Amino acid sequence: MAKWAFEYMEETVLSLRPDAVTLWWGGNDLLGCPGFFDRTTNGMILEKLDFLAARQITYLYKQIDVLLAEEWIRVFAVTGL
Repeated sequence: MAKWAFEYMEETVLSLRPDAVTLWWGGNDLLGCPGFFDRTTNGMILEKLDFLAARQITYLYKQIDVLLAEEWIRVFAVTGL
């Protein structure tokens, strides 16, 4: 998930001092988040989905910001969204 990736960026990426990093993002992070589907109406609870999506996007931006702060890293973002 984007939050986990951001929180462990130092340990899993920056400590290796890479020349380039590819961030590969997908929508599956939101699929594992319970609570935004209402089985009684067979529909999504948009307020909860909006919150989860906004949090996800926030952490995607934070990942980019951390990487761009290191001048030697080239950043590539790939998404199917």
